[in-house]
Amino acid sequence: MHIRVSASVTGTVQELFSWWSDYTEGVVDDDSFTSVTRKIVSREGQRIVMEDHFTKPLRFTDRVVVTLRPPDVIEFSGESRIWRTRGIYTFTQKGEDVEAVSDIVLKPKGIWKFALGLMMLSGRLSKGFYDDLKGHLDEFAAERKKQALQKVATA
Repeated sequence: MHIRVSASVTGTVQELFSWWSDYTEGVVDDDSFTSVTRKIVSREGQRIVMEDHFTKPLRFTDRVVVTLRPPDVIEFSGESRIWRTRGIYTFTQKGEDVEAVSDIVLKPKGIWKFALGLMMLSGRLSKGFYDDLKGHLDEFAAERKKQALQKVATA
C-alpha cells in the first residue's frame, strides 16, 4: 500500500528540517488517530534508531531507523508485527511556505494483509497520515509563532 500526502506551512526548509529531525523520547503523538510513545535506541551521526510504541488505534511496537539527509530529506524504514514500512519526507521551499511531502509504502504482514487492504481501512489510513502530517506542521507553526513573540518581547 502506497500513501503519499502533502501539506504546507509558513517557514523555511532549514527551520522545518531542524524541527522535524529533533527526535526526542516520550509521547510524540496523542490525537484522534494515533497515540505513540517513543524510545530512542541509538544515535550515530545521521542515523537514529527508535522504538515507537503505539496504543491507538492498535497496540504494537514499530522499530524505526531514520536517516537524515540534510538539508531537505528524511528517510525511514520500520518493522512491527503488523507491517514493514519505508518512506521519505521531503521539504521544498514554495515562496514563504514549505511544502512537506510524506511518501510511505506499507507492507502489511499476516492477517493485516487482508485487513489493511480493505478500502474503508486504507482510506482511513490515508486520512490518518494526512491528519498526522498536518498536525505536525501545525505544531511547528505554533512553536515558530511562540519563538517570534518571545523575540519581540525581549527586544
